[in-house]
Amino acid sequence: MSMTIKLEMPSELRSIIKHYPKVDWIEIARRAMWKYGKKLESIDKILSNSKLTKNDVLRIRKILLLPFFEFYLPEFALEEIEKHKSIICRRSGLTETKDLLKIL
Repeated sequence: MSMTIKLEMPSELRSIIKHYPKVDWIEIARRAMWKYGKKLESIDKILSNSKLTKNDVLRIRKILLLPFFEFYLPEFALEEIEKHKSIICRRSGLTETKDLLKIL
């Protein structure tokens, strides 16, 4: 079953896409979503086996920093991390916000 997605994008990105009409932008978006989805599945697999520990956080960090992953975050992601940083730090064993930012 397929799904249609409607995107809003900044005018600068729209200009780039229009400048390169022969590029298959749909396929690029599809591949990026596959990569991100696989990354989420990997993280879920790690997290489903146990409570989040500092070692788990370090393993997740290694996965996230693999060179073939690209990061796509909604604008509110950093606000959510900031809002929940005390819980994230407590559950992960991190003691300082700067340790949390190293992971991100």
